[in-house]
Amino acid sequence: MRQRQVGEACLRLRDRGYEVNVGAYGPEVTQDAQRSIAEEINGLVSQIGGAHALVQICSIFREDKFIHDGMWMMGNIVPGIHQNGNPAAPWGWVMSLAIRNISKAQTASNPKELWREMILLAIDLAAVFDCQRYGQFEDLNLPPSEIHRALKDSLIWREAFTLEQVPPKFLPVLFNALLANMDENDHSKFKFPIRQLLGEIDQALRQAQPDKVKLHTSGPVSAASPLLWSLARGKIGEVNAAYLGPLHADARNQSDFIFYEVDSDMVLILPSPFLASSACQIVFKAVWKHLGRTRGAELVGKSFEDAIHASCIGKSPIVLARRSYHSDGKNLEMDVATRDGDRFVLFETKGKSLTSTARAGDMMAYFNDYADSYLLLVKQLAVHDKNLREGRTPLAEGETLTIGSHSIKVAVSPLSYGSMSDKSFAISLLAALSQVKFTAILNDKKHLEIVEKLNEHKDNALREISTVAGLKDGKMDLHSYLINVFWLDLGQLFYILGRGITVFDAFRPLKNMTFSTRDFWTEVALADRQGLTSSAWSALA
Repeated sequence: MRQRQVGEACLRLRDRGYEVNVGAYGPEVTQDAQRSIAEEINGLVSQIGGAHALVQICSIFREDKFIHDGMWMMGNIVPGIHQNGNPAAPWGWVMSLAIRNISKAQTASNPKELWREMILLAIDLAAVFDCQRYGQFEDLNLPPSEIHRALKDSLIWREAFTLEQVPPKFLPVLFNALLANMDENDHSKFKFPIRQLLGEIDQALRQAQPDKVKLHTSGPVSAASPLLWSLARGKIGEVNAAYLGPLHADARNQSDFIFYEVDSDMVLILPSPFLASSACQIVFKAVWKHLGRTRGAELVGKSFEDAIHASCIGKSPIVLARRSYHSDGKNLEMDVATRDGDRFVLFETKGKSLTSTARAGDMMAYFNDYADSYLLLVKQLAVHDKNLREGRTPLAEGETLTIGSHSIKVAVSPLSYGSMSDKSFAISLLAALSQVKFTAILNDKKHLEIVEKLNEHKDNALREISTVAGLKDGKMDLHSYLINVFWLDLGQLFYILGRGITVFDAFRPLKNMTFSTRDFWTEVALADRQGLTSSAWSALA
């Protein structure tokens, strides 16, 4: 199926006059050809008009019922075993191009035909990138030789097919935690009242809708939201100005804005889950900018922990936050942890997001971000898990526990790492990494440091996991242990804690099954629609 779909896309691009070759490692599109195709797609979007394109995309998602509980289903929906699959439209990429051209008026005499041409061309180029899944079992057992390919595919897929989303209704708990942790000295260092900024964000979210873009007259918006108007208004020609395609993510700056100028009199706001994601980034960038990295990281970390703690209250009899304990001569701290009888959930947070350098296709930066986020988080969770079982933590002091699958571990990042954090892929990737040691090909100081760090963090994580994971055929049963480990961003975590009847129940529906979509929100929607969440989550309103 894959070979046919990718091959046919290559032929269609060749027929349009683009240089596409097929080598031993699959399709090869030169950088010049990729840029020419992306420029043609961007030109078509410009003729359609960016705002018109966004309206059309919203209409497609709404009419196809690909918006579930206010969140967009942008996942890689694969066909069944006996079904044929077609290449998907790279909606994240197309939406970003539409935002780039948001001030361009529609000039096409036949916009429907131009729309069809643009979408088909984008589908073909995305298909030639060959990063989509066409089967339910792809990458479930990842051989070590495929690590680089699989990571690169996951990165390109994230940038082409998805956009970051945050459920708007959970922002107040996060922002309230931020304010609660700020002292007078923090407030004095800001060049504007942070409370006013958060109030204006709340007002913008109240005006947004989950399935539509909204146009507003500039005058009333600037009067009602002067701070956002000053700090988060994308002026004409400033948004995604150099962005062309999935491997130009470092040129995509749309998340820096809430309002996008359409012309001198009108601004546009995106659907609420995308607006909420931008709001989070704007607020926390402001924290780091005004307070510096050290205090900013401390404040953000405490805010994350307190927001998670608040979301767990009432859903578990015991909820702890920032509790220290002593083990093996070390002072350790549990970020957040809950206990409900013999059921435990451990949370570990780290304010590390995927960098723009990694998103632009720098694989060394991608490995570096992975080492500094997931591998560190998993290691620390395994340490707490071991100490929990040995009765050394505040959750079960003096008790010796045999808890097995009744212990869930949750690694939390500020924003999604995309398909890299997909549960089945995260398990397969770490299993593959456990069989290799990396060496740098180039004698480059930065590469050498990243490779050394990756090996060290990988080995440390696996060593700690080995102290608590069971054995299978005489070897560490990594898969069974990692089934109980989740890697979520804050918005995803707040959502399932909000839906879960208890804290432990919140993770049950997504623990042992996957639809192989690579996208959390699509997994949630499909699980809901197939009735798999009914015993553990509250019903949708």
